[in-house]
Amino acid sequence: MSLLRRLIGIKGGGGILPTEVTLYPEADSYVKSDLPNNNYGAEERLIHYLYDSNIQYSYLRFNLSSIPAGSEILEARLGLHDYPNVPFESKRQRCRIVWNITWGEMTITWNNKPGWDTIINDFWNVYNDWFNIIGIDLKQKVQACLPSGKISFFIEAKDATTGGYQYPDACSKETTYPNWKPYLYVKFKPGVSAEPPTVTFVSAGAGSGTTGNPTPSYQGRRPSPAA
Repeated sequence: MSLLRRLIGIKGGGGILPTEVTLYPEADSYVKSDLPNNNYGAEERLIHYLYDSNIQYSYLRFNLSSIPAGSEILEARLGLHDYPNVPFESKRQRCRIVWNITWGEMTITWNNKPGWDTIINDFWNVYNDWFNIIGIDLKQKVQACLPSGKISFFIEAKDATTGGYQYPDACSKETTYPNWKPYLYVKFKPGVSAEPPTVTFVSAGAGSGTTGNPTPSYQGRRPSPAA
């Protein structure tokens, strides 16, 4: 589901106005190494946790179908809100891209979790507030995933040491705090088909007052008049 913040418009000079859209996850969950067959897709929070050998990773997936094919991505931001009332210590976390876009929110476990790929960005969680993943690489990843219509992210905690822990939690899409759901903000320039209009020629009929020269008949988009 998406919230369009600005309708597509045409500027006076013929240029297309950028469009902003806020997308919410179609799926999110986390997985745990110590309970490798458990699924947490219905949980109200996402946990990316490190405690010695106990590891938890979070996954999120967004549907990009509301962004027209051929659009140019100008800006992208992944927003997560700190889950309230948990032990807090600001920790560094890492966001990666997940090329698998078919994992199931209610079936993903540690044992069947998809792999991850390129690092998008490192970030720090913020107590009882938003923490955002931004940057050129995130914009490029959204652009790359646009043809597939979906994009998946992987979140992990970083820098844990033996005997220490990181416990950064974020609200999931199931949170009871409706304004704290994860989101993907995208600003884009809508694509315009580069296909030329189809032109067929129809001979002038009798009594048309013409000399029989063919008349162009435009099927589809009529070309813009010359300036």
